[in-house]
Amino acid sequence: MPQWVKIILFYLSAILLQVLLVNNLYLWGLCSPCVYLFALCCLPVNIPRWIELFIGFFTGLLIDISCNTMGCHCAACVAFAYARPLLIANIIQEKERLIGSFSSEVIGMGQYAKVIAISVSIHHVILFGLLSWSLTRWWLTLVQIVLSVIATLLLLFVIELFRSR
Repeated sequence: MPQWVKIILFYLSAILLQVLLVNNLYLWGLCSPCVYLFALCCLPVNIPRWIELFIGFFTGLLIDISCNTMGCHCAACVAFAYARPLLIANIIQEKERLIGSFSSEVIGMGQYAKVIAISVSIHHVILFGLLSWSLTRWWLTLVQIVLSVIATLLLLFVIELFRSR
């Protein structure tokens, strides 16, 4: 099977997993894990920038349609897709970026964790900032961001461990 077919099937399965299962796991009203970010994390490193931004926009649009969040996921996914290549360029050495795939096997778990943690944090700050759209209960938004980042990172690392085997 060609590599691009595997990427598309993986992308669609991550979106379906988010829409059908994880969206219904809104834990205590404070934690909302975003498994679909794994599809954006696994995009090839050498993909053109405009395609990565388009994929981020399209991913956010699909999640917004299913969650009825009117563009919040879309904006956060575009920011995620914009920040990811910059983080990869600054954290990972040149020789490792030329390989093309982005996984913990290729670059090591330490560098992989840095890129993913910063990208997910950027995504969640924008997402929950737009969803709350108020500073009256900023502490609640901050708790939602922290708990959701932790839950998302745990799920992404577990998925990455299973994928690398």
